[in-house]
Amino acid sequence: LPRYDAMYEAWDGKRVLADDAAKAATGVQKIVPVPSRGFGAFGKAVDEALAASKKLYLEGAASPAGRREEPRFDLETPSRADALASYAAAKKPDVEITSIARAIDAVRGVKSPYEIEMVRRAIRATGDGFVRAMRKARPGMWEFEFDAILQHAFVDAGATGLPYYPIVATGENACSMHYVANRTRFEDGDLVLCDAAAEWEWYASDITRTFPCNGKFTPAQRAAYEGVLRGQEAAAKALRPGTSLMELNRIAREAMEKAGLKQAYMHQYILGHQVGLNVHDAGGARFKPGMIITIEPGYYVKSEKFGIRIEDCYLVTEDGSECLSADIPKTVAEIEALVGADYR
Repeated sequence: LPRYDAMYEAWDGKRVLADDAAKAATGVQKIVPVPSRGFGAFGKAVDEALAASKKLYLEGAASPAGRREEPRFDLETPSRADALASYAAAKKPDVEITSIARAIDAVRGVKSPYEIEMVRRAIRATGDGFVRAMRKARPGMWEFEFDAILQHAFVDAGATGLPYYPIVATGENACSMHYVANRTRFEDGDLVLCDAAAEWEWYASDITRTFPCNGKFTPAQRAAYEGVLRGQEAAAKALRPGTSLMELNRIAREAMEKAGLKQAYMHQYILGHQVGLNVHDAGGARFKPGMIITIEPGYYVKSEKFGIRIEDCYLVTEDGSECLSADIPKTVAEIEALVGADYR
């Protein structure tokens, strides 16, 4: 952890330091300062650890010998983990450097009842935001206006932050998966894709809804939307302990193709992810009871200037799953009744 730095604290505020307070808060008995240059006291701690073990667990680093097969130009600055891996290998050539990711997956993937409740609260706040903002949606609104209404509602509901920057993408903007400029006006006839969520006590949620800004799907928009919804429903029905995202992706894709969605890009192998302390949380490849994942099939047609994504959070149960965001309007009828309701 860092040392106390008066200049840092004057500009950016207090942070957790390498001191007794951190030991008391975390239960970790040996905490050393992050070195400003070289390794210093941190290096001595590593030396002691290497003397006692041939294995070093690191986040975000591979063995220096196996990281790259040939030299290449790289603009990225080496990470602390890379530097530590090189240091350890030089000190002890037979050291086994292992990613800590699997260990983190094991302890972070399955959520405790407390963690599940925190995600539920984040989702409830998210639902408040979607309902409030969609009621006010109309042609002529700006993407950033819709975003502002969402975030205001999140705070009103008690949310403590945002797990990621909100995506409010109208028309062709929705064909960029992580569009966050939010600087385009809703035009009559546009579909708006909104991927936004609240955070509750550091626990994330992740929800996406797509809606016509004028409150009425065209026949083509409705057919595409319902095709994506069929894909999500098929994957959700198949979700249970032992399944994987790869399997759910195949099921969703088959359902969408059966609904006639064959000629445009659909999510491939990224049908969803785990949710928890991070919006893309740690967790194993096979689902276990207590894991929380998203299912978010998408259909994007740049030539027609629209993209559709429907995303919900699901809790894996002993014999299936529970949609934690089931109360957030999603069907065509629910969306058409909601969008613009404050002006009707």
